[in-house]
Amino acid sequence: MVSLTTKTQRYKVNRAKHELCWALALSIFVLEPIDPASISGLIDSQRTYGSMKKYAEELVKEMMVAGFNNHLEIRLNRAGFKFYVWLNPDLSISGYIHGDQRWDHPGAYRAISFILKSYGLLPEDRDWQNLP
Repeated sequence: MVSLTTKTQRYKVNRAKHELCWALALSIFVLEPIDPASISGLIDSQRTYGSMKKYAEELVKEMMVAGFNNHLEIRLNRAGFKFYVWLNPDLSISGYIHGDQRWDHPGAYRAISFILKSYGLLPEDRDWQNLP
């Protein structure tokens, strides 16, 4: 388990939580028009910023219990978009999108990867320009 002892550490985790919250919200915004029938419970119940913020807080708590570099899988929809996130030793959060639908909807895959990159969540080794 990761413990936060300084004000700087708490600030970093809160900032990462905020970035994760917005990245998830925007990812849902991209996915919903593509296949509304496949939208799972996550998207059905997390439509407001407040509920998305609460969900991001729960994810960060899970990451802190799991420790550094332990991946959590989040299913963005029933049809196959998966979002993998983890906590880095510098208390930032990294993540990437994966799943079966990346081949069927490359535009959504690129858009979500770009969202992750713009929020600083996409790791350097996963360049969004070289995606399918």
